[in-house]
Amino acid sequence: PSRNELRATFASAWALGNGCSEVLIGTVAGDGDIHRDGTAWFLQSLDALISGQEGGIHIAAPAFAMTTEALIEASGITRDVLAGTYSCHRSSFPCGECGGCTKRDQILR
Repeated sequence: PSRNELRATFASAWALGNGCSEVLIGTVAGDGDIHRDGTAWFLQSLDALISGQEGGIHIAAPAFAMTTEALIEASGITRDVLAGTYSCHRSSFPCGECGGCTKRDQILR
């Protein structure tokens, strides 16, 4: 809980200090079915909170309406590159059992 809010806050502080006006987060369609921080409500609330502070940094999720599969296809990133990725919710390395690891394995089959 709150990990993505915390990351967006840290990224916003970095962005402000480096002359940026926007922080992009990697939420995709369907994330809101699993995590509250993947919903439109969360994104709008987070943007309102962050942009209301000094510097007016905005939060955006450019792939919010895309499925993970569509995002991968649109990115042009090859499966060879994706083979070296992971998205574990439990550890600093793939546990192979959590929701992040399971979703990644299903998508890259």
